[in-house]
Amino acid sequence: MEIENKLVVVTGAGSGIGRALAKRFSECGARKVVCTDLKEESVAETASAIGIGSTAERLDVSSQAAIDNLASRMEAEGGIDIFASNAGYGRRGGLDLSIDDWKKMMDVHTWSHLYAAQALIPGLSLIHISEPTRRY
Repeated sequence: MEIENKLVVVTGAGSGIGRALAKRFSECGARKVVCTDLKEESVAETASAIGIGSTAERLDVSSQAAIDNLASRMEAEGGIDIFASNAGYGRRGGLDLSIDDWKKMMDVHTWSHLYAAQALIPGLSLIHISEPTRRY
């Protein structure tokens, strides 16, 4: 994957895998890494550790409006080239969890990906990869 000079968004970049992804995208030459998370303080730490070429934003991926807003704002900067949908949310308790807790997990782990696809795919330049020529 070509990363150099790309505008990258990483969700869940406040810690763990998201933070590591954001740092790696920067190390690989991304033009800008937009670090997003619900936790403003921790995502600010990630962006600060990366330095120039990164920003921190609070983003609730379970909100279609929030994802649409982010995609629209990034259009002014040439559009999002790579969207690393990494945010996660979990609660212990299994079947004893409330329906609201289950809905929140489904919003983050399922619906957020649909929201991102709807916001981003229409503007992407998709490359058609043909089937390789077979040699017999």
